[in-house]
Amino acid sequence: MSPSIEIDEDVWGFLKREAEPLVDTPNAVLRRLLGVDGPPQADEAKASDGPPGGAAIRRGRGTSKVSSKGKRQRRRGPRAPVGSLLPESEYEEPILSVLGKRGGSAPAREVIKLVGQLVDDRLTPLDREDQPSGVKRWEGRVQFTRLRMRKGGLIQATSPRGVWELSEQGLAAYRKLGAGA
Repeated sequence: MSPSIEIDEDVWGFLKREAEPLVDTPNAVLRRLLGVDGPPQADEAKASDGPPGGAAIRRGRGTSKVSSKGKRQRRRGPRAPVGSLLPESEYEEPILSVLGKRGGSAPAREVIKLVGQLVDDRLTPLDREDQPSGVKRWEGRVQFTRLRMRKGGLIQATSPRGVWELSEQGLAAYRKLGAGA
């Protein structure tokens, strides 16, 4: 039987923020944060009733077990040093500009390509690196920026797949860009 630990909601929230969605288990996050090298012990990795690494994590009012079934562990290289990439905030205005000039809506691929042209002179060598997924690092950062803009209400959450659309708030922000120029 695997050991269990009890953690409070704040610690659970921290683990979720540090985890790579659909890849990391709580144990993998803790191993990374604590600097525990190497893969989990072989007998722990085979546990079928719990996460890789063994422990079930109980939090708050009940028990939450993470299943290892169907999870794929992806090897990642080291993170880019702080300050070595174009900040994500620098992609926001170009996204607004590209979408605004196209009437508030455009296919995602077109937006990413045009944003890349607008920020090309500011991209660092690390921004231009290919990622294991096959996309350039800056392209992924454009997509993460779009996600944050959606959460902030600037981008429509109900757009069809593969289409980015400005919300009313996003259109207002685009108009402000034009007024400030």
